[in-house]
Amino acid sequence: MKDSKTILELVKTPLSFMVFFLLLVESFFGFLITNNDDSSERAILIWSSILFFGVTLLAILLLAVIKPEALSGNKKWTERFAHKLITDIYDGLDGYLSNLPNDIEYKEAWLTTSDVLKNTYVEDKEFVVFCQTMSKELDKKTEIRKKWEKYSKT
Repeated sequence: MKDSKTILELVKTPLSFMVFFLLLVESFFGFLITNNDDSSERAILIWSSILFFGVTLLAILLLAVIKPEALSGNKKWTERFAHKLITDIYDGLDGYLSNLPNDIEYKEAWLTTSDVLKNTYVEDKEFVVFCQTMSKELDKKTEIRKKWEKYSKT
């Protein structure tokens, strides 16, 4: 039982799952090949095993070329997600922030949120771009930054 937990803990990414599945199917083919006495059926099983291995390898290679992040299990941060997330944040907080005592505090709250997102510095560059995109979307949604810059210049 302990060994099965160890094996399952190793299968965490889609690539490791594909390799694990390939090993299971190929070992099943090997079992069938060694326990079959009929030479014509054995030849079919051998060719099926070779074909399955080739098709699986080709599928993994295609995924590696077309969508390498799919094999590692990491999703990229995309602008579409940034737009959706900031829309949800805006919709969720706007009602509460509009209850602030005056309009200046409301504007400062959104500007601070935008600045915090814009000035996010971590090693993951995709995440930084994601946060900056969220900041731009928030600025578009609130249109406060333009008004605030005009107000602060006077």
